[in-house]
Amino acid sequence: MTSTSGACANCGATLAGEYCSHCGQYSVNLQRPAADLLSDAVGDLLKLDTRQVAKDYIAGRAFFVFLPLFALFLELLYRKQGYLVDHLIFSLYYHAFVFVMFPCSS
Repeated sequence: MTSTSGACANCGATLAGEYCSHCGQYSVNLQRPAADLLSDAVGDLLKLDTRQVAKDYIAGRAFFVFLPLFALFLELLYRKQGYLVDHLIFSLYYHAFVFVMFPCSS
């Protein structure tokens, strides 16, 4: 983001920096190339806080974190065979059974 020079878009006063000295309007040019926006979006999606993931796993909320990753793994594994939905449903039932039986074994 680069600072604009010239007049404030809000009140028309002369700019001396990132903020208008007359009205306080933030005057940064937000137009960016699409490649930068895509790069930032992918970076934000892939940024995981490992401590939070571990806390979620211990608290039992790991299902919501790992289900999309598991579905992607199954998609890559069974893409050509055409049995993705069958394997996904079986895996969900199997994991649900394991999560139900896990507290019983303690």
